[in-house]
Amino acid sequence: MVEVVYQELLQGARDAAHFIRLQTELDALPVWNAADSLELHRQAAMLYARCRWLGLTVRSPHDCVIAASAVESGLPLLHDDRDFVALAAAEPRLTFVT
Repeated sequence: MVEVVYQELLQGARDAAHFIRLQTELDALPVWNAADSLELHRQAAMLYARCRWLGLTVRSPHDCVIAASAVESGLPLLHDDRDFVALAAAEPRLTFVT
C-alpha cells in the first residue's frame, strides 16, 4: 500500500469507530515505498501534465501519485475513480485489477 492511499482510505471513514477499524486493518498491510520519492513525484507531475496536454482533466494530484506508484511498482490498481481512466489514457503502463 502507498502512504497516500492509506490517507485517502482513512479520510473516507464514516465515523470515529469506522476510522479506527480501517486503521487497524490497513496497518496490517505492507507499505510500498518508492526507491526515489522525488523521482516518483516528478513522474506524477509528468503524468498530470501529459493528461492536460491531451485535454484530459485529472481532479486530484494524489491520484497522479497513486498512478505513478502503481506504474513504478508494476502492480495493477484497484479503483473506482474516473481520474484513473484519464491517467491510463496518458500512461499505457497503468493497469487495473479486473
